[in-house]
Amino acid sequence: MMKAALCLLLIGCVVVLADNYLCPKTDGDVFECFESDKDYRSCITNGRPSDSYVVCSKCRRKWEFCVTGGRFTESKHPKHDCGDDYAATPCTPQNSEWSPVFKFGGN
Repeated sequence: MMKAALCLLLIGCVVVLADNYLCPKTDGDVFECFESDKDYRSCITNGRPSDSYVVCSKCRRKWEFCVTGGRFTESKHPKHDCGDDYAATPCTPQNSEWSPVFKFGGN
C-alpha cells in the first residue's frame, strides 16, 4: 500500500514538473487555453539557439508546444538561447496571438 502511494506521488510530481500540455488531437479541434498572463515572455527552443525565439503569453507558449508536436518547449536557459534581453522583447500580434481553432503546423 505504501509503495503504491509513493509511486502515485512520484508520477504526480513528474506530471506537474514536465513541460507538457493537453493538446488537440486533430486539425479543427478547439484549442482550449485560459490566459493567465498575456505579458509573460518565454524563450521557445528545440535545443538549438539558432532556432529559438520569444513568444508572449502562456497560451502562445502552449500553442507553440502543440503545433510543433512538442518539439519546441520553453528553454531552461533562455539567456543563452534567446539572448540576455529576451525578457524585453516587445509583445506583438506576431508573437502573442493564437487561434482557438487548432491546426497542426500553425495557423
